[in-house]
Amino acid sequence: MAKKPGDDTQRIDQPTGTAFVGHEWDGIEELNTPLPRWWLWTFYTTIIWALAYVIMYPAWPLVDSATKGMLGWTSRGSWPLKCRQPM
Repeated sequence: MAKKPGDDTQRIDQPTGTAFVGHEWDGIEELNTPLPRWWLWTFYTTIIWALAYVIMYPAWPLVDSATKGMLGWTSRGSWPLKCRQPM
């Protein structure tokens, strides 16, 4: 059961000892549990990787071209190299 308005007491789940946040849907209440550390570090790593990728490679399309990126790599520039390789 969700907290009633004006009820300032913190409800605790008996089996786990974790506090409820007050959200309820069809009788299922949400517990206040933090995300696992491995999940947070994976999330932060993907953000850093995405920022590095956007900086290093062409990423944002513009009207006539795209952002160049620090490495200067282009798919158009790599096409002749792929055509020369035997299949």
